[in-house]
Amino acid sequence: MKGVTFGTHHSNDYGLILSRKYIESPKPKLEIIDLPGADGVLDMTDYFGDVKYENRELKFEFSTGVRGRELLELYSRVQETAD
Repeated sequence: MKGVTFGTHHSNDYGLILSRKYIESPKPKLEIIDLPGADGVLDMTDYFGDVKYENRELKFEFSTGVRGRELLELYSRVQETAD
């Protein structure tokens, strides 16, 4: 089933059709030390073991057959789920 889960609900529960998704690659958390009086910097990113990563950004676009006032009500229901 294509779509996205919001808490315990799936986008299909709201009649939303996943049109497009964008999932950013995670960026590594860099541990850079600038030493005064030295050229360049020290990269300590992997010194303590595995490289750790920042949160990635996820964007989803949906379409629906719902229009007018019903669309506003649907939008409100989805927003309440996200809280």
